[in-house]
Amino acid sequence: MELESALDYLETTKSYLDANQTIWSEVPIVSTYRDHLAEAIRSIKESLEEQNEKTDFSSNTLQQLRITIAEKMDIMDDILEAYADDVNDKRLLDEAKNSKTDYLRLTNDGFERKVDTILTLLKKHQIDLKPYGFRDENLQDVLSDFQAYKALRANPRSLQKGNLKDNAQIGLLVKEGLAACEKLRKVIVSFRTSHSSFFKGFMAIEADSSTVSTEPN
Repeated sequence: MELESALDYLETTKSYLDANQTIWSEVPIVSTYRDHLAEAIRSIKESLEEQNEKTDFSSNTLQQLRITIAEKMDIMDDILEAYADDVNDKRLLDEAKNSKTDYLRLTNDGFERKVDTILTLLKKHQIDLKPYGFRDENLQDVLSDFQAYKALRANPRSLQKGNLKDNAQIGLLVKEGLAACEKLRKVIVSFRTSHSSFFKGFMAIEADSSTVSTEPN
């Protein structure tokens, strides 16, 4: 069962207890276990929020690098295009006719291939391009950005490892919540006779949870 189902079960149990507080309020241990459950739910939600923020940050960083690289490549393509036109190199001219928009239209694979191709041409004609305003530091600047882009894209495991660590922590929190529910079940049995409807309602939630996993997917 997915984490969402486990969390739904924990929250349903807590909500049921809260709705029937007048029944168990005079049994202190129920309140203690209920608070343990509430704390587990709160911690799970906080961990999930932090995990989502990390994923969003990685995606935003990758996209921002694409935009930055495309802007810099657009400028250097113009220089390469001017040189190619002067030396009447039609093949080079065709390769150099790229705009920022052209780069951003490409898939990630296409983007990498295109940038790599143009960077290779820029290195090849590096000396010839200097009279056109081409600077070595500009090339190194975009190379640095491109390496960062490739590293982030080719190694999403850096993010995945973080998520795996987060998932392990969330799994422990789910187990804590389920442990609180199990303790509650043992205590709620005492209401079987005095408050049979309350007891049956709680056990119905328990029955629905029989397939809940302690391991988040």
